[in-house]
Amino acid sequence: MQWARLTVIHVLAMASLASATTHTVEIGGEVNTFVVAPGDTVVFQGACLTSVNSGQPCIADGVFAGAIYPPFCEPFTWEVPQFIWAELPFYAIQISGDGTSVNCDTAWAGHISVTTGGITIQVPDDYATIQAAINAANDGDTISIAAGTYIEHDLSLGNKGIRISGATDADGNPAVTIDAQQQGRVMSINGESASGFVPLIQNIVFTGGSSPVDGGGLNCTTSNAIIRNCHFIDNWCGGRGGGVYHTGQPGGPPPSQPVSARFVHCLFTGNTAEEGGGIYGRLGVPELVSCIVTDNSATVGGGINQCSCKYAVMSVMDTIVCGNSPDQAVGHVALESSCTTPWCDDPDGDGQPDGCLYDNDGILHVPDEYATIALALQNVADGNTIAIAAGNYLLEEAQELYISDISITISGETGPDGLPATIIDGQGAAFGIQVVRGDGTTVIENLNLTRCVYPLSLILCSATVTNCTIDTCFGYYGVISMSNSVVTLNTCSMTGNQGTFGGGVMVVDQGGQSSEVTMVECIIDGNIGTYPVYAIGGVGVFDGQATLTGCTVRNNTSGGIAGVYVAAEATMTMATTAVCGNVGYEGNTTQISGDYTDNGGNEVEIECPEDCVGDFDGSGDIGVDDLLTLLGAYQSTGNGDCDGDGDTDVDDLLILIGVWGPCNA
Repeated sequence: MQWARLTVIHVLAMASLASATTHTVEIGGEVNTFVVAPGDTVVFQGACLTSVNSGQPCIADGVFAGAIYPPFCEPFTWEVPQFIWAELPFYAIQISGDGTSVNCDTAWAGHISVTTGGITIQVPDDYATIQAAINAANDGDTISIAAGTYIEHDLSLGNKGIRISGATDADGNPAVTIDAQQQGRVMSINGESASGFVPLIQNIVFTGGSSPVDGGGLNCTTSNAIIRNCHFIDNWCGGRGGGVYHTGQPGGPPPSQPVSARFVHCLFTGNTAEEGGGIYGRLGVPELVSCIVTDNSATVGGGINQCSCKYAVMSVMDTIVCGNSPDQAVGHVALESSCTTPWCDDPDGDGQPDGCLYDNDGILHVPDEYATIALALQNVADGNTIAIAAGNYLLEEAQELYISDISITISGETGPDGLPATIIDGQGAAFGIQVVRGDGTTVIENLNLTRCVYPLSLILCSATVTNCTIDTCFGYYGVISMSNSVVTLNTCSMTGNQGTFGGGVMVVDQGGQSSEVTMVECIIDGNIGTYPVYAIGGVGVFDGQATLTGCTVRNNTSGGIAGVYVAAEATMTMATTAVCGNVGYEGNTTQISGDYTDNGGNEVEIECPEDCVGDFDGSGDIGVDDLLTLLGAYQSTGNGDCDGDGDTDVDDLLILIGVWGPCNA
């Protein structure tokens, strides 16, 4: 099929919507540039398996995107937002059945012009200064600025819905510079226009901005503004956002909508702040599309810093973030097809820093490809795997292993004994792994989380956690905390941890979907719940339903219930599970508080039976499997330790042979 032709057919809408027009695009017809107005509808019709994106061929800019997919192959429809003005190239491309694009060279490219019919004000012909032109403009007007440098500061759009467009040079770079000369902030945008028009600012260099508070170059507050082809260079602020400070409206749960700005083809470089040298995001869901964020500095978040606020996340697409100090991106930042790297070296001149390692196989290797787990998480995409080699990975206090709105696999390595050899060490201050939302199932396996604060939180998600150990950690509602989630824990152990209301595993929903938790062959041993009367030492199920099979809950202590607690609002089923030796408030030896369904094989005792030395697999006797475990750990780890000296050697082998057979025979 020939993809380089497009026909645009204009179809009038119903009489009741006479002010709006529907434009039907037949992919495969003649190429046409056409004009639309805010509120119009554009319908793209074509063959199945066709994607449509705004931007140059195979370089999407994020303004709109859609596809014509089977089985119904319905057209893709785009309703034109309340832009004041926009020139939007777009392209269509055939995609393969597995969802990957093919042959960008044959992609067709068309063009949409959005206009409102407002007047154009020229600077300096009509007004000598940019601020004077802004004051004279009304919603829907355009301010066109001739090439040159303008010495102005503290420019304010207020809440006007206008377009400010600078001239460009022969290469398309901004030819207009607004230099505040450290006399104040360069510009601020505040609020939404009453007309609903979206402000658009393009082709301008913001430099020399200085503010004691937030936003040295630009302060963008509660606006859906589009900032395109702008450069933010050498600006400073004493607070947040040296180049740009952004705060919008977070939106919250549907049907509420966020109010946030979009930055397209922008450069952030040489900016300085206390937080977020290049750009700082507070509320809302701002977007960076095809931008470069480089050589900025801050105390926290040298390149990008997005507040970890509820319903707030910064989406960073097709963007390079490199060479910022001390870090590239922190907080709730979702990177898609973007690169973050401490180095901007590009000796081969391909436009991509050599530190940018895009993963065509969907596997991000730590540390071979990405030096840290946090860096890999910043570059991961939905469905990817982060493969972490054996070793000890230290987390700094400001780091957060945060996974939001995607489903991925995080996989460590195991040692000869089968136990996790990948250690994530929070050093007593850093958070562990937090998973929030996601359409699929996130898999976490073969990790040892130690000395972390809140080591594993699973919220509004589906997750499978296998062969993980959590020790010497601190939590609030347990060291594995689950809320409104479907979770399976396989062969995991939680030992020697401490928490305010829960030392081990806790299930606490916050309304909405009830949790479904399955635990298989897990060990919850020696954990402490510190809060008087109400804390849970081992397992606390306050909501939803839980199933324990082949688990051990022992030797936990707390200021409340030390073993297992099942609230009246929750349900629990247990089979072949041992609950023993747990001691709660004022010596309370109640092992299980609350009702549960007994599916047989459970052992609930005040005191635990004596340990069976050498029974590494917990089968009740010492046999070939235990011998293999010991040999796998021989002279390498203490996981085959029988004599308690911390290593595995010939003494342990002799002890195991001496107790061969049933335990305590």
